Amino acid sequence: MGSKHFENKARREWWSLHIEAWRRSGLGIRKYCQQQRLTENTLRRWLKRLAGNETALKLEKY
Repeated sequence: MGSKHFENKARREWWSLHIEAWRRSGLGIRKYCQQQRLTENTLRRWLKRLAGNETALKLEKY
């Protein structure tokens, strides 16, 4: 995906809300995505983009 895809304000806000909801849910990414009918890889891509690679890895392990 091009960088403009990630610069879209509406997309950034939508994925930010999902990432926060995932963090608060206590679920793993796979389970959360299944429940919300989201694609795991897309959530991971947005997580890395919004939180940074290092933070994303820590969040996934935690």
